[in-house]
Amino acid sequence: MYRTQAEDTTIEAEQILFQLIGNIPVETRIMQYHRASIQSQQIWWDLFKKHNNFTNKQLKREYINLKFGAQYCSINKLVDIDFMIASEIDLAITLGEKLDGLNIPYYLGGGLASSFWGERRQTEDADIAVILEPYKVEELVSALSNEFYLSETAIDDAMRGRANTFNVIHLASVIKADIYPIKQSNNFEMSAMSRRKQVQLFSTNKSIYIASAEDIILQKLRWYNIAKNHSEKQWRDILGVLKARRKELDYDYLKHWGNQLNVSPELERAIDQTTLPG
Repeated sequence: MYRTQAEDTTIEAEQILFQLIGNIPVETRIMQYHRASIQSQQIWWDLFKKHNNFTNKQLKREYINLKFGAQYCSINKLVDIDFMIASEIDLAITLGEKLDGLNIPYYLGGGLASSFWGERRQTEDADIAVILEPYKVEELVSALSNEFYLSETAIDDAMRGRANTFNVIHLASVIKADIYPIKQSNNFEMSAMSRRKQVQLFSTNKSIYIASAEDIILQKLRWYNIAKNHSEKQWRDILGVLKARRKELDYDYLKHWGNQLNVSPELERAIDQTTLPG
């Protein structure tokens, strides 16, 4: 049975909304997200400054404390650089350029990618999948060190399989990215990398790679399954992409990998909840 994203929205109204979203090029969706994120951060930062009689350095320390906790406030590299308003898209562009420069394949996934393909929601970080060869780790650390805070121990843990991800924090904007090294033995992850979409941004020569609509649905179905079907956020993201991109999705691909990833029941339920009555 069709399920609307919000209880106070009619099926007819939502159908119009997602038809409009589906007709908007993904490049425009990214630009819309970027603009909304910048405006939101500017308002938040202005209010924060207004109600705190701090220097800019003190303000940034308080901001870091709110986002990451007190242990990060003692990291001079984070605190000392002047604060800069930016969006998660800006972070993705910066990281993408550095990864491209090192010939490290990547794509943007997570809540950002699902927001581009489906229903937009705010997220505080960027999820980036990479094919990171061990011999490139030192080059990556060197390329990021001037603009990002990172832990070489955390990178080593991720590379050795002791963790799924490592984090980097942009020093000026204090935006975090979660980097996921892909296992080349994982057929689905390699398939998702091969199907990534390059998107040109803001009428410039800048571009980023994002996960395809099908692959972000499948990835979120896996995360939803790992959460034992209790993540409303993941489920809403899944439904949003299915509703907005229903006319262009490769359902054979979805069903094939849904079976391979053991998420077929969840996929069938999601399709049922996004199929219009009649």
